[in-house]
Amino acid sequence: MNPALILSLIAVPLGAALMLWGSLPVVIAGMAIVGLVLAVDVFQLLWFTFTAPDRLQHDQHVERMEVIRQRGISVRSGDQVTELPVPANAALVENPKAPGDE
Repeated sequence: MNPALILSLIAVPLGAALMLWGSLPVVIAGMAIVGLVLAVDVFQLLWFTFTAPDRLQHDQHVERMEVIRQRGISVRSGDQVTELPVPANAALVENPKAPGDE
């Protein structure tokens, strides 16, 4: 799991508890903790979405994309196997709900 999300799982309940059971300065500190952690999470998500989207993907997904890029795609029709090369700049996306996978 993403370390920033783990930090959120710790900091948000802590900040909420401080907001519920603390005096005014403690409530302000709790709000600051929650707001800062959530702002970091949103910033990180947006930053990696636009600058390095492959880093948000699961490692196995990235490995499969690289294997497909290196080997290409083989299509079998009867006894004949046709190799289809994949251009290096092709956008490869795994289909999680391919027919017959259920």
